[in-house]
Amino acid sequence: MKKATLLLSLISLLFVTTSGLHAAIPIYDFDADGLFYKITNQEQSEVYVTSEKPRGGYTNKPEGALIIPEKVTHENVEYTVKGIANQAFYMCDKITSITLPSTIESIGKKAFLGCHGIQTITLPKGVTKLGALAFTSCASLEAINVDKENPSYSSIDGVLYNKDASILILCPSGKSGEYIIPNSVHEITARAFYGCIKLSTMTIPSSVERIGNDGFYACSKLRQIYCYIPEPLTGDAIGTYVFENVSTAAIGGSCILYVPAGSEKAYAEAPHWRLFAPNIKALPETSICETYLDNFRVIGGRGELTIYGTNAGDTVELYDVNGQLLTTLYLRGEEQRISVPQGVCIVKRGSDCVRVLVE
Repeated sequence: MKKATLLLSLISLLFVTTSGLHAAIPIYDFDADGLFYKITNQEQSEVYVTSEKPRGGYTNKPEGALIIPEKVTHENVEYTVKGIANQAFYMCDKITSITLPSTIESIGKKAFLGCHGIQTITLPKGVTKLGALAFTSCASLEAINVDKENPSYSSIDGVLYNKDASILILCPSGKSGEYIIPNSVHEITARAFYGCIKLSTMTIPSSVERIGNDGFYACSKLRQIYCYIPEPLTGDAIGTYVFENVSTAAIGGSCILYVPAGSEKAYAEAPHWRLFAPNIKALPETSICETYLDNFRVIGGRGELTIYGTNAGDTVELYDVNGQLLTTLYLRGEEQRISVPQGVCIVKRGSDCVRVLVE
């Protein structure tokens, strides 16, 4: 019995000693001006910004304005900052702003997750790799902007997309009010609207063919969803927990799901969508129908609309959300910008039309 006890004690001591040695090994190679760096390519003198401790740990978390340099010098060697490591600034909720250098090419998983103090972020043109949840759950983040020369990503009204805006990647958590997904979008990625608790109204265009896992997770203040998809997405076209913690009728909530007339029963019986029943209604007749055309695209901005895919002499009509004609426009070419008041605007070309939010 004593031998067994002694053996267990020795094993425990060895485990503690080994754990202590492991914990003592730093995950960074050097630090400078309050930031920690990992050398990723010694020959090319390249580094990533990382955290002080594993999983985003710090003795003292960074606060205030975070400015990441293009170059950093260590032991007389100048290194180029090429990326942000996984969880580098995980839950650093006292960072108020972030400036990324033009040299950055990669941002890791959960790199800025939970940085509740930042309001905007701009991705430089060189960023071509963005890890999952990199900017998720940043409560004050209202806009993710992207350099126009970036070959991989784009931004529309502060929402992050792939380059041609066919994939909606992430809506920042601080986005509020109504959001109308552009009719260029075919896919809404996993957790795209995760934790967007300030959104009240959502429009999903008929172009959407897939919604990923947790797509609208915890959008708890949504009260209207205008879905123009003719038939409910099912099977592989829709992920798990898409409307979890949304104010659906299944949990006693009041969010109304508006769907194309005649498809109410199909939505009421479909997995995920049936959570809204009996609050599933036909799209209002006063709300002009939305359709998707590859060569007709309208994007709302601040006080203006940009219309693509038209010819000189084409006519478009602008309506308010209730179907009231506001004005008729005669266009000059394939791309045209028009100043319009704030609010939801419906742009109609012949029998084809789209809903757009103008901020």
